[in-house]
Order: sequence, then structure tokens, then C-alpha cells
Amino acid sequence: MYRITSRARSLIALAVGTLVMGVLFAPGQGRALEKQDLQKALLSTVKILVLDPDLEVLGTCSGTHLGDGVILTNWHCVGHTDLYGEDDTGLGLSHGDTYHPDGIVGIAPQKDPRQIPKPTYFAQVASGEADLDVAVVKIVSMIDPKADLPDAIPIPAMTITDSSKVEIGDPVYVFGYPGVGGQRITYTKGEISGYEDQTGDGEPDSFKTDASVNPGNSGGLATNDEGDQIGIPTFNSLSPSGGAGLSGLREVNLAVPYVNQALQLGNATPAPLPTGTVRPSTPGPTPGAGSNFGSIRFGTDFVDGELVDEGTEFESGTSQILGLFTFQNMRDGTKWGAVWYYDGQAVIDQRNAGVWRAGARGTNGVSLANEDGLPDGEYELELYISNKAVQRAGFTIGDGSPNPTPQPPDPVDTGVTLKGQIVDVDTERGIENAVILILKPGVTVEDLTEDNLEENTAAFGITDSEGFYITAPPLERDQTYTVVVVADGYEARVFEDALTISEDDPELLEIEPIPMAQE
Repeated sequence: MYRITSRARSLIALAVGTLVMGVLFAPGQGRALEKQDLQKALLSTVKILVLDPDLEVLGTCSGTHLGDGVILTNWHCVGHTDLYGEDDTGLGLSHGDTYHPDGIVGIAPQKDPRQIPKPTYFAQVASGEADLDVAVVKIVSMIDPKADLPDAIPIPAMTITDSSKVEIGDPVYVFGYPGVGGQRITYTKGEISGYEDQTGDGEPDSFKTDASVNPGNSGGLATNDEGDQIGIPTFNSLSPSGGAGLSGLREVNLAVPYVNQALQLGNATPAPLPTGTVRPSTPGPTPGAGSNFGSIRFGTDFVDGELVDEGTEFESGTSQILGLFTFQNMRDGTKWGAVWYYDGQAVIDQRNAGVWRAGARGTNGVSLANEDGLPDGEYELELYISNKAVQRAGFTIGDGSPNPTPQPPDPVDTGVTLKGQIVDVDTERGIENAVILILKPGVTVEDLTEDNLEENTAAFGITDSEGFYITAPPLERDQTYTVVVVADGYEARVFEDALTISEDDPELLEIEPIPMAQE
């Protein structure tokens, strides 16, 4: 969930005991499920700011949030691909290079489609393929250096479906931020008009559609009738540089291996070996003359001073890999670190993030772990001292091929996200920085203290300048919740056991505006 800010924590703590009881807390009336799907699509589509090495904006694109801060887009929204000709940015990029050397882009979401999206996050390229024009980025920090990145990103998550089942004549709905549509999100609809081979390899990889796709739409969202993603708006099939013609959607199945990679490796934990397990007597190659680190050996664990399952080939589903190396002539306090590569691309970069504390001579190591299993593929580990690469070695998991048969991943979020607005009861204007807190089932307001808010909170949201909020993380279904709403200068409100989430509720549930009276 969110890290609850000290201001919100104090505000809620002061409000306990002076709450105004509410008698109604219900979804907006007369809203069809189809409209809720539309709302989720509108809010899961984000604006992407294409950044150069100096973090200056080169242009804009669109992307789709899939949960856990993972966003699907086009490669040409994060870097150069030769599919559309030579690089014209003046950066001298080759095929596959990113515009920012570290693959950084800006992410601008919105909480209501009437709003102009606000640049809020930095994201970094996690996976992708320039030849296919697909990329996945993962949110890594706030743009505001004083703000903490929330544990749960308050952007609704889109569900991917099997694009191989899409047929000519099926309806399609396109969402994004085309320049011709102004600064706010644009929604168009049409039909699947045919198939296209954009890469020229003889196999269809895209859909043609009469729905409008314009510059800025690239990387956005194309859904079916159920509101699930089937494609990525990408290009104009008759005129790749723009102009008249049918529009093109990349089939989302092409992106599935890279989505899976980002979701799995994005949750991987890079770490040093556990304290006390590394022993100077551990056998291993001695660093050569003039070298501080010896060659890297890989295994799945480290027990009683021995590397377990040592080798360079590991079975599918392996959940942990350790990289062990001997060292000599090291000095405590030296900056050091590691970079983990997956299929040739740096996916976890901590090259200068560590401070050496292991002494002058011995054996040390780093680990990469994911309890759900690391994805199949080819990996490399590169070690750094004082920001200089000093050692590198590789290994494979499975057959070395990442997800050879694209299949849509399971939905990232299976719960319910709330969307709504908190307003002044007299003026009906939105209240900024109001806090909406959904308590865990069975927790009452009387149970709350300033110190136990996070452990008793199921979801949390803060309103923007117009009073709109989106809660995170998603709420579990078949549960009943108490809701607390507080804001500076207003009487706090509580809705005790008034919010019930059922199995039939949509993933994005729009709540009627909550009015608050001034103190």
C-alpha cells in the first residue's frame, strides 16, 4: 500500500473521536458495466514523456499500466528502431539504443479524463525489442525528489487478453494522447480491418483498423468489447510517417514475453549474500595480479561455506541465483556494485550503490531472487569497483529462450480499485489533499492510532487539486470495509461497514462524490 505521509497520519489521528457518521457510501447509480470498463481503460492509459540525456522532453507517447508500476508501450517511445528509418533526433542513435542512456522516461497519469495528465513518475526500460517495436518500462521513482514512491502505484491496471483470437470485423477501442487531440486523453473506436506484417518477416504481427491512430497515440491502448487489451496503437499502415490511411495496432501477444520478464524481474531482489555466510576459506579462483575480484561462480544457494548446484545452466523455475567471487586488496569504504543483465539488456543496475564492508581479502557474493521463479533466458552479472567494470560472467535458466510461446499473463490485479471525488458540501468544488482511508475488514475507527494506521489499512488515496482520488492497492472481493475521509478544515467522516465489494463489481468502481462540511 501507500506509505502514509506524516501529514495524513496526524490528520487521521486527530480526527478519530470527532467523526461525522455517514449513512450512504455506494457506487454511482445507473452506471453500466461497460462504462466502468471504459473508465478503467481511460485511467490505465498514461502519457509518456520521451526524455533525452539531459532529461529534456523530446516528444510524447502513450502507455498502458499493467500493474506493479509496469507500463507497456512502443520501443520508438523509449529509443530508436530502424523500422521507421534512421535516427533523426540528432543523438546519433543506433537500432535499439534508448533516447536517455539509462532508458528513463517520464510518466504522466490522470485521475479523471477531464484532467490534463500531470508528470509524476520516472520509469526505466525494463524489457523490450526494437525489432518488434515493443517496450516495457517500470516506474522507479517520483519526479518530485522530495516525494517517496508509494508501495502501490495508484493507477488502475489493464488486463491483457489473447490477441490471436481477434478477427476481422471485431470492434476495437483506442485510447491515448495524440497531439491532434489536445493535452487530454482521446478515445476513438472502429473495427479490425485486416492484418499487417510490419516487420516484413512474412508473418502477420499487427492489425489494421479504421480507428484513428495519430502521433502521440503510439504505445497506448487498444481494447476489445470486454475492455481487455488486444493491441498497441503504433503506426499508419499505408503511410508510416503519418497522413491518410488505415491505422496499425501491434498485436499484444508479441509483447507478452517482455511483459512477463518485467513483471518477474521487476520483483526480483538483488542483494548481497546473508551476513555471516561468506567465509575467506571458501575455495575459488584467486584474483590475478592487479585484479581485486576473481572470476564469478554461480549457484542456487550457499550452505556451510559451499556453493550449492554450482554451474552455468539452471532449470526453469529456479528462484535464486548466487554469484560468488574471491577478492583481495580491497579497502572498506570503497564504492562498489553490480549490474544484472537479461538477454543482453541491463535490468537491475546497482553499479555504484554499495559501500565495501567485507575487509581486504576473502570471498563475497551477490544474489538475485524471485520467489515465483526467475524467467527463462540468458543472464550476465557484471561487478564494479569505483564505477569501473572489473569482472563479468553469465548463466542461463531453462533453455535460454524467454517465453517462446507468447501467452497472455494472468491479471496482475484481481481486486477492486475505487475512483471518485471529495467535494465541499456547499460549493460542490473538489477538496485538495483530502485523505480517504479504507480500513481492513473487521477494523473499526476506535481501533486506530497514529502508530497502527498502515497495518490496519486495506487501501488509501489522496485527492488532487480537483478533489479526485484513486485508491491503491486493489481491495479484496467478498469483503465489507469501513471508510474514513478527512481533510484540513473539514469535519471528518466515517462510513462504518458501508462499503461491500462483491465478486460482480468491476475492477474500477466509481463512487459517488463524497461531500464534506467545513468545521
